[in-house]
Amino acid sequence: MLADLARDGDGRAFALLASRYRAPLRRYCLRLGVPADRAEDVLQQAFLEAWAALRGGAEVISPKAWLYRIVHNLAVDDRRAAARIASLPDGR
Repeated sequence: MLADLARDGDGRAFALLASRYRAPLRRYCLRLGVPADRAEDVLQQAFLEAWAALRGGAEVISPKAWLYRIVHNLAVDDRRAAARIASLPDGR
């Protein structure tokens, strides 16, 4: 399994895992309401968090579900941050 190889330090396995899910995860971000210009940032952060978790010894049973959950959480955080910024009096 690619996640197991990545947990053992195989960067190529993680790169393959990321490339396999990048496009569907990007579409998922967009469906969650993340603007297109922010979706890539959310994905980048998700892959950084996933890599760090794997290198920290995370046990992953379903890489697909796990990555979708990470992206979901980050997309929700991104939308909340955007709403807070939009609600500032001067719009910054």
